[in-house]
Amino acid sequence: MSDKNTPKLFYKLEEVCRLAKVEAATVAQWEKEFPFLEPGFTANGQKIFRPKDLEMIRRIKDLVGKENIPAD
Repeated sequence: MSDKNTPKLFYKLEEVCRLAKVEAATVAQWEKEFPFLEPGFTANGQKIFRPKDLEMIRRIKDLVGKENIPAD
């Protein structure tokens, strides 16, 4: 039985994009620019993110969008 209040251990790229409201291409670019953002991969090669990765993506989005800090 799964508890809906239990945080997930991993998120798929699609989930991260939906939850953080960013495009997959943006996440891919940030992975190149920010070395601390390092997703894992499943056995079949699907990209997965930890909850702390999702929080970092949200923070990067806030910094880039609200505080006008360039991401390049």
